[in-house]
Formats: sequence, structure tokens, C-alpha cells
Amino acid sequence: MTDWSDIADKISATITLLKQTSGLVKDVAPLVQNSEAKAKLSEVREQLLDASERVNDLRAVNNEIVDRNLQLEGEIREIKSFLSKKDSYVPYRLERGAFVYVAENSPDGPEKAPWYCQHCFEVEHRLSPMNYRKEAEGRSAVYACQSCKAETVDYGRSYYDGK
Repeated sequence: MTDWSDIADKISATITLLKQTSGLVKDVAPLVQNSEAKAKLSEVREQLLDASERVNDLRAVNNEIVDRNLQLEGEIREIKSFLSKKDSYVPYRLERGAFVYVAENSPDGPEKAPWYCQHCFEVEHRLSPMNYRKEAEGRSAVYACQSCKAETVDYGRSYYDGK
């Protein structure tokens, strides 16, 4: 695994070295009398400035990589956490073929247990609660996912029946 802090330290050391070298070039410049040597010194100064700019660009890219790496590590932790709990949840079939996920060993049974979005569970690998949204078609209730906004209709009973 790459040690990003080590890379950042090396970039910083390189920048420091370039600045010191540039300082030396500035100190030597007044001492040089030969026009050819002055031209070469000027060329070295330009190359040092160019190198310094490139190192700064590398530092910015390194920072972006470190940030992205931290983000991905967080996502991996979340997925691992989900996968460790995944087997504790089972699909629960509502009337007319709709599914939600519920805790397998819910003491209240699947009808009264919290419902989780099928899409988020299967595709996004997270538990996203399905919350009551509105009454529909008489004795039906519409539930919506907090995350992806998917809706599921429970035709079996109204929200007011005790969900």
C-alpha cells in the first residue's frame, strides 16, 4: 500500500531544495561577468521555476489522490459494515409483488418491523428506511425511501391499521 504522507514529504523536500537552489542562483548571478555564463544562469533560473511549478502541480494532484483515497476507504468501511449485517435481513413480499427488506428476527414480525428499501439494499448496499408518505386507494399506504425516493404501495392495509 502506498504511504501517501511519505510522498507528500518527498514533494515538500523537493520544493525546499528547488527554492534553495533558486536562491543560490540569485546569489551567484551578480558575480558572473561573462555574457555566456549569464545566459546559462538565466536558463537555469527558468528551468528551476518550471520545475517548481511542476512540483506544485504534483502536490495538488497528490492532495486530490489522498482525499479520494480517504473517501474510498470510508465507502469500503460502509460496505463491509453492510455486508456483515446483510444476512440478518430478508425480503418481505407485500401484496401485488412489491418487496421490502425486514430484520429476520424482528420480535414484532415483518408487518410491524421497520421496512427497508429494496433498491438501496440490493444495489446501494445500505439500509434505507421506507417511511409512510400518504394514503392511497382506500385501504392502501404509500411508503417512500429516505435515500433514493423510491415508493412502495402496501395494498394490504392502511397506515392507520398500526404500521
